[in-house]
Amino acid sequence: MEILKRQFEFAADHVQSNVANLAQDVLIELYGYYKQATCFGEFADAPKPGFLDFKGKKKYASWEKASVCNKEDSMERYIGIVKENFADLKLEKAPENYQKRPSNIMAKRVSRMAPVEQQNSENDELSEILGKRLNLAPV
Repeated sequence: MEILKRQFEFAADHVQSNVANLAQDVLIELYGYYKQATCFGEFADAPKPGFLDFKGKKKYASWEKASVCNKEDSMERYIGIVKENFADLKLEKAPENYQKRPSNIMAKRVSRMAPVEQQNSENDELSEILGKRLNLAPV
């Protein structure tokens, strides 16, 4: 399992640094397996994308297709697709102490499919206070 995880992270980093060399359909397929391998079991709670979110729909369909796999199988399929598209990549030569590169916090988020809890803002609190003082019903 440890070797598989190391190879998976090595392959994911390689894909991230070579995105321009892959077709969109391959990237979408990789997205589904990556999401299943890293967020295993969360597909059932993921909200469906909006009506006009075409890219989100493709990503959701890819994750749905991959959701029948367990975590290890998703990693193996991801690695298999990467090997098909990058013949020169030798995953067996991933260093023993390889760790996933830290993500750039300034980079754009790739996935917005994970549910995000909304926090009450000051405006909500202010409108609640004003509503009580003016005896207004909440909207």
